[in-house]
Amino acid sequence: MKTSLKCLHMLALSGLSTAILVGCARREFRIRMQENESGPQRTFSDSAPSRGELRDLEEAYGGEPMRDESGELSFQAEFESDLPDELSGHNGWSRLNGALGSSTFWFEEPKPVRGVWPDLVQRVESGILWLRIAKRWSIREFGGENAERIERLFEDKVIPAAVDAYLRFTGAGSIMSAQRVGFRVRESDDGTPLDGDERFRLEILLPILISIAYDAPLETDELHLGFILGLDGNSSRAERERAWRESGERVALRFVQQMDPERERLDWSEIRGWGLSLLLFAAQSPRYEDLLLDSPAISESEKETIRSGGVVFPPSPFGVQILGGGIDSTATIELEPTSKPYLTNGRMAVAPSRPEAAGHSYAIPVEFKLEFRDEGGPLFGAPPAYAFWASPKTGVQMALFGDVVLEGADLAVVVGWEQLLGPDDRHIWLNMIQEGLDSGRLEPQLETLKRLDPSPPAALLKVLRTSMEQSP
Repeated sequence: MKTSLKCLHMLALSGLSTAILVGCARREFRIRMQENESGPQRTFSDSAPSRGELRDLEEAYGGEPMRDESGELSFQAEFESDLPDELSGHNGWSRLNGALGSSTFWFEEPKPVRGVWPDLVQRVESGILWLRIAKRWSIREFGGENAERIERLFEDKVIPAAVDAYLRFTGAGSIMSAQRVGFRVRESDDGTPLDGDERFRLEILLPILISIAYDAPLETDELHLGFILGLDGNSSRAERERAWRESGERVALRFVQQMDPERERLDWSEIRGWGLSLLLFAAQSPRYEDLLLDSPAISESEKETIRSGGVVFPPSPFGVQILGGGIDSTATIELEPTSKPYLTNGRMAVAPSRPEAAGHSYAIPVEFKLEFRDEGGPLFGAPPAYAFWASPKTGVQMALFGDVVLEGADLAVVVGWEQLLGPDDRHIWLNMIQEGLDSGRLEPQLETLKRLDPSPPAALLKVLRTSMEQSP
């Protein structure tokens, strides 16, 4: 007995719903990087390692794993600079030493995505396919007499504008995710002032929204209100919902009027009903079989399935999982440097995860939370995590200047300058430091230093001049 097409659709939708509700266990990775004098110490754990992966980890870490109270396995070892690559990615650790301190750079790029062009083309073509499905649904919904008007609206305006918007937001999303790993959109009832990360996103997104407003039926006052409402983070949830509801209805009405000029009003109940109707229409692929066969988003094997009477559901529009799908694995990285990073895309944690050793202190750890999807998700995948920090030689600086006067980016610049000195110039510089330590008083010879190649950075010259002025 042949199963009816309607039953096939119901079974397919039921299967999708079950997969969404049940899903798979999310795999969790944890990495901790701790800076020591002899090199970085790395701790790695995986919530669901295979036997082969365990063997690889034992080889990389030179021993068997530790087991915590919950039974989770973790590996720990100290390395010089080359780090294990547990997540098929790219990482590195570099420490440059100087007379007044050190500069350190670390990065981690788990599961990097490369060669995105085929995926980009597939996402754009799938988006175009869905818009053409929506066009066919609109012709059915708003009457055949408006068919030519709807055809021109979608082909000449909606589809080109949507593709442009997707490309703009894809580039902006890559920038924003790399700027601060683990950034989360605030809860709707959070009234705290905007922070620097949120303002950065406004600066990135506003030019895109202005460009989109050219094609969208969005008036300047509505764009203005949408920007300033909640600019200080203190507008109430009710205010935001009211503004969005009223503006959204007006924008939606103006869009619909381009397809149905006789329509005079519109409310959210109709909009919600249309959304459900469009999804139900999309679940009936025989209604737009010709669109599937003409679309580059549908593979040749899928087209053969269609020609033989099978059912193919269109791929997610622009890579957006409209029927579910989510995060398949996460990586939480904790970095414990000896000084606060002067440049990083991580977020400061609450407190160190280990007690301070005698005579050694740690800066507040930096956290990075990365998410990975087997399908969909950001086009370029999760961004790399990174940090730069400089650690002063406290004893040396105290002996020479009476205080720690070079740290952060200024100290890193000085360390970088030292790396570029030739053997003779480096000898002159190190001799000056050693003489200061031996005598307990630094007497910099500024004219001699200025003749070094390259010449000292401004931050160092300023410190040396101040030291000379304060000398008795």
